Amino acid sequence: MLEKIIFFFNSIPPYIGEGIIALVITIFGGLIVGYFTSKYFARASEIIRVEGLLLEKKITIYKAIYSRVEALNQLTSLNYTEVAPILKIIKEKGFPISEERNYQLPEIFLNSGKFCKTVLELDEYIAENRLFFDEAVFQQLLIFQNYIIVYNRFHVIYTEGIQIGTTEVDNKIVNKVENGMFIALGIILSDDFLKQTTDLLSSLRYSINNISLKRRKVPNYSYEYFNDENSFLMQRLKDTAIIKEREKITMMISDFCALAVIGNM
Repeated sequence: MLEKIIFFFNSIPPYIGEGIIALVITIFGGLIVGYFTSKYFARASEIIRVEGLLLEKKITIYKAIYSRVEALNQLTSLNYTEVAPILKIIKEKGFPISEERNYQLPEIFLNSGKFCKTVLELDEYIAENRLFFDEAVFQQLLIFQNYIIVYNRFHVIYTEGIQIGTTEVDNKIVNKVENGMFIALGIILSDDFLKQTTDLLSSLRYSINNISLKRRKVPNYSYEYFNDENSFLMQRLKDTAIIKEREKITMMISDFCALAVIGNM
């Protein structure tokens, strides 16, 4: 049998044998190339699919933060008679307040409890999704978080001021006075607050419109970064009204603590 096969190949013209060999090489070469090509494109397709899911997730997170921050910008108006006692305290501390028929401020400042709860929820959401932030958004969020936390510090100062006294106080009065204190903060710091939210919204909007898979650098959580006067963070915060007027605001909070203790507001 083998002899017949050998005889057959020897008897055919050389060009036919060469054609058969070329055909076999072509078939096997095509199979090999097809195998590796299919593997490559399958992997590339999977990478594209995963990248698409990550970008979709990133956009969803950015839009969620954008909506939450944008909601902080919703303004409300209070007439003079509603805030007259508050304006008196503000003026006594040397804050320049003009006589207006109505005073506009972010609605979030009307209720201290809602303010603190909203800020805490936003902070937790940001912390849960830090992995998806690019460098520009991360830096702006860090600035905003460290700015907004000062308001929570004012809340703590007020609460501690109430607890220092030995006199029992009515919780309803304490809450009412604290709401008045936050309204005062809203009147004094409205422009400052809205600038911070606007800067953050601008950064988020740019990143949403130019979405990419770029991620932030390894974050710097060193003590110097948060406390050194020459650090990027402190340089961005030092010119905010909330930092510049911190001493006067703290003194104003003491007046609100006194009002809560004597129950007069």
